[in-house]
Amino acid sequence: MHRYEVYAQDKRIGLAEYIRHDGAVLFTHTEVSPEMNGEGIGTALIKEALDDVREAGLTAVPICPFVVNYVEHNRSDYLAAGGKVRAANSADYALLR
Repeated sequence: MHRYEVYAQDKRIGLAEYIRHDGAVLFTHTEVSPEMNGEGIGTALIKEALDDVREAGLTAVPICPFVVNYVEHNRSDYLAAGGKVRAANSADYALLR
């Protein structure tokens, strides 16, 4: 499991966990410190993570509900920028075990 992390004043305030497998990046969990909820930290974190995935030519696979929601609301922009995204399948879920 790998992570994207966001820090403020040397304190981690957000993270997005992912698994990279077979040309895809499976986003499994996103978390923001409770005191930072509603500040846009999670949104900025996922946007940057998805930009990295797009720039690497990989396919984003949202599993985490936060990332699923982000992709649903920003799919057309992400695809127009050259990003690739697909729904998780049973093989993806098997990697989580």
